[in-house]
Order: sequence, then C-alpha cells, then structure tokens
Amino acid sequence: MKYLFVVTAILVCFALACGTLQITETAELPVTDGTDGIFIYELYGCGREKLRDALITCVWTDCEAGPQEREIDAAEQESIRNLAMNGRITGKANEMSVTGNTTIYIFAAQDGTYLMSLEFYRGLLVRNDGMYSYTDE
Repeated sequence: MKYLFVVTAILVCFALACGTLQITETAELPVTDGTDGIFIYELYGCGREKLRDALITCVWTDCEAGPQEREIDAAEQESIRNLAMNGRITGKANEMSVTGNTTIYIFAAQDGTYLMSLEFYRGLLVRNDGMYSYTDE
C-alpha cells in the first residue's frame, strides 16, 4: 500500500510538472487591456464586503528557504486591503512562473475562514497561468 501511495504521488508531481494536469484558480480570465478590467475580489470569488474587516497576514517566499511569515504595519494592511477591494486586473503581462521572491497576502474572515490570497512579484499579480498588471483604483 505504501508503494502505491509513493508511485501515485510521483505520477501526480510528474503530471503537474509536464502540464498535463493543472490545478487552476479560476476559469479563463475575462480581462481587457486598459483601465477596464475585472475587480480583483471578483476574480478570486470573494465578496467585497468580506474584505472590509478581514485579517491580513503576509508571507515572503524564498526559493531556497521557503515561506516565511512577515509582519506588516497598518499602512501596508490598508493599502493591500484597498487594492483587493478596489483594484482591477487590466491585462496579462507575461506567462512567467517563479519559484520564489514573491509576497503573498492572505485574507481571512474574523473567524479564521480563508477568503483569498494575492501573490505579487516585482509589481505584478501572480496567477497560475502567468502574471497580470493591475490598477489600484
């Protein structure tokens, strides 16, 4: 039984690496070029009002050391909250995938229920199919 589990895990990892099995965050993005775009909270399937009093934590990912929790001050929390509530995805910047040096903001309800998370790399929003540009209002 242990052997079967190991083989299955290896096959899933191989399928993910080869692109034959993909875990998607959402369906194809309905984004446009310019300032018209989809609200970030809509893209992630989260209600805007839920973000108003969400708890926000931050994680820095390092490709060698792994994820590390990072403290954020009130100003940074409000800035990222504003982006999540009012920002719009305006277009796909590239199809790059990175293994680290990203900042992830995790939003949770007051009871600890996960709402959504936003990952950034060099000023772009990271998704599983590439990186996207956005506006903050």
